[in-house]
Amino acid sequence: MKNVNNYLKYKEIDVKVTRFYFIGVFMARFYFLFVFIFVIFLSCSSEIEKSRLGEEGEECFANNVCKHGLNLQCIGGICVDNCKKYCENDGVCKVENDSNNMFCECREGTSGERCEIVDYCRENPCKNGSCKNENNHYVCTCEEGYKGDNCDIDVDECYNDLDDCHRYANCINTTGSFICNCKEGYSGDGKNQCIFICDSERHLVVNEGNNACVCVEGYHDEDGSCIKNTCTASTCLNGGVCMEEEGIISCDCSNTGYKGNNCEIDINECQVNLNLCQNNGVCINTDGSYTCECESKYEGKHCEKEKNRWYDISTGRNHTCGIRGSGKLYCWGYNNYGELGIGNTIIKYAPKRVGNNDNWKKVSIGVSVTCAINTENKLYCWGLNSNGQLGQGDNRNRKIPFEVGHNLKWKEVSAGQHICAINTDNKLYCWGYNGYGQLGTGDTSNRYIPTLVN
Repeated sequence: MKNVNNYLKYKEIDVKVTRFYFIGVFMARFYFLFVFIFVIFLSCSSEIEKSRLGEEGEECFANNVCKHGLNLQCIGGICVDNCKKYCENDGVCKVENDSNNMFCECREGTSGERCEIVDYCRENPCKNGSCKNENNHYVCTCEEGYKGDNCDIDVDECYNDLDDCHRYANCINTTGSFICNCKEGYSGDGKNQCIFICDSERHLVVNEGNNACVCVEGYHDEDGSCIKNTCTASTCLNGGVCMEEEGIISCDCSNTGYKGNNCEIDINECQVNLNLCQNNGVCINTDGSYTCECESKYEGKHCEKEKNRWYDISTGRNHTCGIRGSGKLYCWGYNNYGELGIGNTIIKYAPKRVGNNDNWKKVSIGVSVTCAINTENKLYCWGLNSNGQLGQGDNRNRKIPFEVGHNLKWKEVSAGQHICAINTDNKLYCWGYNGYGQLGTGDTSNRYIPTLVN
């Protein structure tokens, strides 16, 4: 019995030892498996970490490369987003999908590749002036009448004595400027003029600082009233012509030999022009005129003509006329139609003076007709008038000079069977025979008075 119990006791111990053995073997195998799996995990984890690209703010891996598409760059071992710092002045940085290049979308008022240019004048900070961008700021040039950094302060020109008002005007400041108003009792634009106010018929006269109102020009004072001036018979003397315009009276003393407001002063022509008389003639002043005392062989108003010297000559088929001396006209030859102008039809074989005038300057002879112009630019014709060539409106012959075209002044004349002459306005007139259209009037009808040639 005792042996059985000992056997059972040893058997129980053997079972326990065997049990611990198997448990130990299992635990050892589990430990080695855990270590193996852990080593494999660490190895794989390292490979995964090495293959992953860093994101913003993380360390750089894989040859200092950061995650693609976010525009990250490895700086100092850290992935940095350069796009955030690329655009200035709140510009929005964007990346092109294909090239991964950065570009900026600038906000209003900025420009440039990186939005680095700012238009400080965009919102017109200069209220009353012009704006200019300068050195990361703006500068205002103010309009006249304003000041301040933003030209928003009105300049008080009146207070600062910057106005140009008249001394008899008040300066009133306005926004950006000023106005000038003449003081009470004065009238004008406030700047150039502020004059003492007189009534409509009087004007201001300032004498040594004293103001006075007198009648305006064209009026005169009679018992305190201004009466309009008018021309009277005694206003202008010595043939002067009185002229009145809006009450303003003046005298035209032309060709009177007098001067002065009323043509009352004689002009000494001999003193005014020392060479008035020619060829050693002596000038003698007279009231309103002068005379020249000529040497024996000279005559004329200014002793300009030699008495026996011819100055103009014209010949026709049957008679001749010439001017000599101071302007005396002589004719001679055939005289059947009165073409010599001496009042009859008697032939003259020597020069015969025509009338008593000595102011002739041009003569022209036609077919039994004579025409001449005097120093007053008047034209005279005489002789045959069968076709109206004397310009008198008929066909009656004349034996003495008759004036042609009373309202015209002439400077040239040419006589034939018809007459043509040029007046002082350089207009051409013709009259007389026109059988071949020689008058230039577009037809063949004779003309009996001067007719304008167009």
